[in-house]
Amino acid sequence: MAVIFLRSTKGSPLTIAEADANINNLNTELGGKLDISSYTATDVLAKILSVDGSGSGLDADRIQGKNIASTNTNNTVVLRDSSGNFSASTVTANLVGNVTGNITGNGIGTWTGTATNISGVVTVEHGGTGVTTVDDIKTLLSIGSMAAQNSASVSITGGNITGINPIAITSGGTGASTATIARINLGLNIGTDVQGFAPILSSISALTNNGVVVKTGSGTSTTAALVAGTNIGITNSDFTGGNPTISLISSPALTGTPTAPTAAAGNNTTQIATTAFVKSAVDTGDAAQQVYTDNKFSSVVGLAKAWVVFNGSDGSILASNNVTSVTSNGAGQYTINIASGTFSTANFVAFGMCGGGGTTAGRFMTFVNSSATALVVYTLTAAFSGGTVAGVNNGVVRVAMFN
Repeated sequence: MAVIFLRSTKGSPLTIAEADANINNLNTELGGKLDISSYTATDVLAKILSVDGSGSGLDADRIQGKNIASTNTNNTVVLRDSSGNFSASTVTANLVGNVTGNITGNGIGTWTGTATNISGVVTVEHGGTGVTTVDDIKTLLSIGSMAAQNSASVSITGGNITGINPIAITSGGTGASTATIARINLGLNIGTDVQGFAPILSSISALTNNGVVVKTGSGTSTTAALVAGTNIGITNSDFTGGNPTISLISSPALTGTPTAPTAAAGNNTTQIATTAFVKSAVDTGDAAQQVYTDNKFSSVVGLAKAWVVFNGSDGSILASNNVTSVTSNGAGQYTINIASGTFSTANFVAFGMCGGGGTTAGRFMTFVNSSATALVVYTLTAAFSGGTVAGVNNGVVRVAMFN
């Protein structure tokens, strides 16, 4: 819109330029206005139609002279209410689709679909029963006696029941709709309450002989029992009377090459003596001298309570039993210390000899100062005087002690 300069707005008289501008702006505005003779209903309608349609914002109280109503009102244009519904006494039309709600009156024409809450009689050929009472429906549909029975006392004599809730255990059912849940409810859950089927169990149940059950393969089994061997007696060999008893017969005649545990060296009990024990007792000694030339010493070391073979030069032990050490006291004198136990000094008995080569061969020994745990010996030459002259320290000394 053109700008018009006003004296009241300016607060002072207008200039000639401002007056000329006002005249020009008025001419411009008048040139764009519609003549009153051209302002007709047709012109107004044309302008309205230019914005007609959804979203135009136009509103009207009447349509073709008819008021609008959502109620069952004569000579009104139908208007849906806030729920999208309208009311009418009679609707005459061809309907394609679903009808939701109550229909009161006669339906003239073809109805296709499912109808509920219809007041009146629907014939059988149109999906109804053609009757108005429950008894007439039972008769019409030929329903058997079960439908007419008391719901608290129904007798079922045949047929199938489907689509019902599981019957509780207290009512004679299982409370389940599957076999697995039924077994769980009845305390028969496989793998928890009861053993599942296994071929091996079937094999065991088929056994007829007494004895210990033995698995022989996948799903197979047999029975076994103890069988007595030579010189052995067995009672209750099939275990049916409890644990079996196995014993040697009196004075068995052993055959072949029987064995027994080897006793410790020096053992003096009723234990069986094996060849290993005897040979060990005979052979024990200097590892370099497995076979002694002196049979006397070799034959008694296994019976001695303690024995020792030591070097006559320094007293170092070559082999021993129950002896901890040999101490050289000098001048052919040695102290032999016993490892365990004691000897009675009153009954102390010793056997010993020296051996060697050259000038030291054939030496003798004498025993002095014996005690409960030690023995002092002298090694002497063959030519000694009164047993008091010590010989030269040389050769191997062998001593066996008895009690």
